[in-house]
Amino acid sequence: MAGVLKRQNPNDYYNAYYIGFPSYSELFAERTSADPDILREAYKKIFERCWRPLEGKLVLLIEQLKSEESKLREEQKDVFAIRELKNTLLAVLTKLNPGKPDAAINAYEQSQHITDLLAAFRLIMLYDNPARTRCEAGFLSALFSLQPDVLQLDQRSSIVRPCRAVAGLTANIARFHDKSGTGYRFLRDLALRTDKINPMLSAVVITKKFNVLSSLEPNRRALCQEYLRDIVATDGISPGMREVAEMLLKN
Repeated sequence: MAGVLKRQNPNDYYNAYYIGFPSYSELFAERTSADPDILREAYKKIFERCWRPLEGKLVLLIEQLKSEESKLREEQKDVFAIRELKNTLLAVLTKLNPGKPDAAINAYEQSQHITDLLAAFRLIMLYDNPARTRCEAGFLSALFSLQPDVLQLDQRSSIVRPCRAVAGLTANIARFHDKSGTGYRFLRDLALRTDKINPMLSAVVITKKFNVLSSLEPNRRALCQEYLRDIVATDGISPGMREVAEMLLKN
């Protein structure tokens, strides 16, 4: 990592790709069986051990990249690679200090184009911090694409095509697989509501999102199975929905 921060390779797209630490979701997907809580804690410790000693170098390189970017015209190809590396480093720095994402807030407030604005906004939305509410007010349309729970609460949202809400929720491994089972319960309720309007979509929803039973530890697997049984036991559901739920339970 230290070598990459020195930009020994002149290709900043390569540097950005190399620095891009595997996400928690990617690691979870690679496990044949895992406890999401234990995996998340292990991930945080490894990330901290890798990047905390290099925090000062991260800050210096971000400032260096800002300076280089300011001297280039927008149409020059190098500017896009520099921007990619800068925003990748910003994500690492923010993940190291999630409770105080000053670098992301400054980037959001000072951004001159949509690439940096979106990158900083996403980082601010990921973590609880005082700036989050302030940024939400000024970026409501982007918030809808990032926060699936808002789609459910806002009257303008439609349940006919809930794919964005489902994808956003289930991509958040820690919340979707919360040991309380709230994520699985939400998915059950959403699937049953959607089944009344769009049966084909409801079957797709539970197939894709409940098809994780084999990778879960016993307690979460039991919760998933409980909510699948609820679906099977519901009167009036579509044949496709029932068939998929029964198939998942058998597997």
